[in-house]
Amino acid sequence: MTDPVGVGGVVCRVGANRFLLDVAAVREVCTGIPIVRVPGVAAPVEGVANVRGTLVTVIRGGAVIGAELGGGTSPWLVVLSARAGRVGLGVDEVLPADEASATDAVVDLTVTLDRVLGEVKG
Repeated sequence: MTDPVGVGGVVCRVGANRFLLDVAAVREVCTGIPIVRVPGVAAPVEGVANVRGTLVTVIRGGAVIGAELGGGTSPWLVVLSARAGRVGLGVDEVLPADEASATDAVVDLTVTLDRVLGEVKG
């Protein structure tokens, strides 16, 4: 199989939507970490999580791909290298790398995070 990113990728799923993150943009993948909701924040923000003593703002994975934003807590957290590891994506599932497909959307996190965080600031 040809790697769609070229350097490796992390395959994520939100609802029925799959997307691929460049592996260089991912600091770590976690599951079982509580995400605490913050009242009054914009819809793209799911909440905050304490990852190894660092507070990480969790953005709903659906926000980066333009999908409908669910209301539940994401079971998986993909901590990104962007913004010193203080931003993460909440996703429904992280799939094995060998399940990457040429049909998976490749997400440019630099542009996407700027857009989503701009929406949060309003």
